[in-house]
Amino acid sequence: MSGMRLLNVHSLQVEDFTKRPAPQYVILSHRWVDNEPKFQDFEEMHSLQATTTNTQRLAALRNCNNGNFGANDGFAKVAWACKMVRERQHGVQYLWADTCCINKNNLEDPKETSRAINSMFDWYHNAVECYAYLGDTSGKNAMRNSVWFKRGWTLQELLAPSRLQFFDQRWTDLGTRSDNIDAIWEATSIDQKYLNGDEQFRSACIATKMSWAANRTTALADDRAYCMLGLFGVHIEAPYGEGMKAFLRLQEELVNRTNDESIFAWYDASIVQNGLLAPSPKCFEGCGQLTVNSAKFRPRKSYSAIKEGIEFWLPSFLPDHANGADWNDLIANKRKSFDLRLNCWRPDGRTVVIKLRKEKGKWRRTQCDQEFTINKAPRSSESIFGIGTKARPAQISHNV
Repeated sequence: MSGMRLLNVHSLQVEDFTKRPAPQYVILSHRWVDNEPKFQDFEEMHSLQATTTNTQRLAALRNCNNGNFGANDGFAKVAWACKMVRERQHGVQYLWADTCCINKNNLEDPKETSRAINSMFDWYHNAVECYAYLGDTSGKNAMRNSVWFKRGWTLQELLAPSRLQFFDQRWTDLGTRSDNIDAIWEATSIDQKYLNGDEQFRSACIATKMSWAANRTTALADDRAYCMLGLFGVHIEAPYGEGMKAFLRLQEELVNRTNDESIFAWYDASIVQNGLLAPSPKCFEGCGQLTVNSAKFRPRKSYSAIKEGIEFWLPSFLPDHANGADWNDLIANKRKSFDLRLNCWRPDGRTVVIKLRKEKGKWRRTQCDQEFTINKAPRSSESIFGIGTKARPAQISHNV
């Protein structure tokens, strides 16, 4: 594995492995606090021009003798993480921490941050162990209340590592992920079967995984999408400054890569009418128990993101009260409303339905403020397709 920098836990020097295989390392998961060390700080501490202050700081960090465990001081936090590696990990000499191992000011390579974002899940997955530092927690009984469980980036940091060890604010061992399944479930609403290894979390449908991020926060709106890339196993460009448009791009990528129709199953009490794609992960808050049941799955031609929006095949079914004329009306664009049954189900076996309505010649999703279900499953189509958009109206037409 390459493409990363690592902090030597003995010398506290950041070493470059961007062009050579990386050795074994421990990875740190944490919340940012004041005085977080940057890549440039460690470079300067080891430079020939290092100031007396930096020389003293380096000595203090090596000995962890500054009287701070790191709950409110990023430098002390990294120093204690290095100390834990030295004491607990025989033969492991490196630590990865996002604050100091990514050069976010690299003018020679402005895409470094984007590459790091797309590699983050793999870096956590391939680490010997992940140390999750809960700087706002004292003791095991309080860990479920830690803000660590509410941050966007820590979702993949919870699920990606093969081994995850929790520590409180004084670096007291709180146990592993397996030791704390009940507390994690209460804090995150992630089904225990994905936490204890009974099922791989990737087997969960899109809507369920989105629900895990629904109530998490990030400092930047763009990161609401970027923090989930590894969760879905996708790579997209990760520029900053486009806000929630990044979340729309993530959904478009998922539409192009999968036939999982639960991506359209979102609903939000504050939204009545919208395009097919959700404006925010918050819209999936109530979707944690959705499933795509292969035994009931009705194959359809794949969805795809196109310039106008989302192209998808509609199911060739009629309402119970309908007749052949209603179907012909739909083809001829005379219908004003349409219920689209999705290939996803609630735990009780009911099929999720979304409602489309035609206004001024355009189709939009309507009644987004509530969830609709029905007993009957969808059927596939050979002749009708629809176009639904991110934020613009949708249109429906006959495929000839």
